[in-house]
Amino acid sequence: MSIWITGNWQLGAPDIEPVVKDLVSWCLKNGLRYTAQVYCPSMIKQYQLNRMIIDSTPEFEKRIYPNQQDAFAWLTSLGFSSNCQSLLNAS
Repeated sequence: MSIWITGNWQLGAPDIEPVVKDLVSWCLKNGLRYTAQVYCPSMIKQYQLNRMIIDSTPEFEKRIYPNQQDAFAWLTSLGFSSNCQSLLNAS
């Protein structure tokens, strides 16, 4: 199982969209099962992220959270564990 956490997302120029779509496609082909998107509610951010990252499928689940605590709680409920519980300190 693989996870991908996107946090503190800022809007990008439209020319990043094909690059991110290619990255997402590669991740899905290589076993990505879950993604937790963490960002403050914003229709514009949601629109851009939805253009680049597909919705859930039987093999892939995407969830959106307004805070990282809820995202980490969901991932923990799936059996993932992490020493890091903060995206800001995940360098």
